[in-house]
Amino acid sequence: MYNDPHLAVRGYFETVTHREAGNHPYPLAKFAQNPLHIRTPAPCLGEHNEYVFKEVVGVSEAEYQELLRQQIIDGTYTEDAR
Repeated sequence: MYNDPHLAVRGYFETVTHREAGNHPYPLAKFAQNPLHIRTPAPCLGEHNEYVFKEVVGVSEAEYQELLRQQIIDGTYTEDAR
């Protein structure tokens, strides 16, 4: 598929850069009315923990730090690490 000239001319693949997996072509369906584009690569395990715990769940900074300290959640990947 990646070497198909017809798909290449139609822009069927969009390159995605992932922090651990590198650059990869990703097949993308083409719709005339609603064009699609990849906004971000797939997250790494736990990459959005801080956002989810603080913004979605409502955990305070102190509670979040305690979860990290007790290794209940992992703080390896953060929004700032990008």
